[in-house]
Amino acid sequence: MLERALLFRHAFSRLQDVDDDYKLCPSEEEWHRVGKIVEFLRLFYDMTLLFSGSKYPTANLYFPNVWKIQCLLNKEVNSPDVLISEMASNMKIKFQKMKRFLILNKSCFICSKSTLKNNTAITAAPMESTFNSDDGQTRDLMDGFDVYQSQQGANGNKSELKLYLEERLVDRKQQPDLNVLTYWKESRIRYPELSLMARDILSIHITTVASESAFSHGGRILGKLRTSMLPDNVEALLCS
Repeated sequence: MLERALLFRHAFSRLQDVDDDYKLCPSEEEWHRVGKIVEFLRLFYDMTLLFSGSKYPTANLYFPNVWKIQCLLNKEVNSPDVLISEMASNMKIKFQKMKRFLILNKSCFICSKSTLKNNTAITAAPMESTFNSDDGQTRDLMDGFDVYQSQQGANGNKSELKLYLEERLVDRKQQPDLNVLTYWKESRIRYPELSLMARDILSIHITTVASESAFSHGGRILGKLRTSMLPDNVEALLCS
């Protein structure tokens, strides 16, 4: 609304000149402040659109954008404009509470995962020596252990996490289209445990829009005149 008003600021000024009953035209100072507020809120608007998507918003998109919000709030808290500074200060208080909640949830999630292999032994299944994977190929149960053992032989007792942290950083400017989920998919051979953790954490949906939309759609399909449909037919209608 504010952004659209800015586009027609000269029309408002012209209306004030030709209509004596129009008494509420913003002053130049107020228009200037509106412009600042629009720039301040633009990031939050863009993030709302992103996080309200029904198919794509997962944690790999969430973390960097939350970081952008934190940087913006830290900057605007010291704004010379008192109104902007007060807005940013109040928003930062709520943001800090939300961030602590996210960190707590993330810590609980990580603690519940298996500990990274660091000076630990792996017990192989004593039964069948091979198994059929999801892609239909026959694999050896000991393949994972062989990879781990080769890493231990080449790198001493270094854990996957330590090896990963010692790697050179990826230059994001040289790879602007880097997809973090694709990176971990390609790194699953070098870091089998870390890649699984990255997949579990980064693929978490950051919004309930998709599930809420599905329930809303289901309510429209199963109306008063459709109360005895077979479950298979309901599923087919929902999926289509």
